[in-house]
Amino acid sequence: MDDIDQQLIGLLRDNARASLVSLAKALRVSRATVQNRISRLEANGTIVGYTVRLKPEAQAHRIRTAGSPRSARITASPRFPSTAIVVRARIRWACASGLSRTV
Repeated sequence: MDDIDQQLIGLLRDNARASLVSLAKALRVSRATVQNRISRLEANGTIVGYTVRLKPEAQAHRIRTAGSPRSARITASPRFPSTAIVVRARIRWACASGLSRTV
């Protein structure tokens, strides 16, 4: 991976929806070069996917976990602080590594 790849990844981190043309202009290379580099980075596993970042208010209704998978505690969203939720069921835990497990 060279400097152009590093710069390209930085630009994609800032805006993964940027057009090939705008990326090419920022890097001062051709559109085809950008497309080829992105394809290569995806093929070799450097880029494994794209995601969406949401502002916290957009997720206010989500139930979140606190603690470790073994001591998972379910709480209501900050939007409804007086609500207590007790769960006595199997919980699917999503780890930071992208792996998930059921506890």
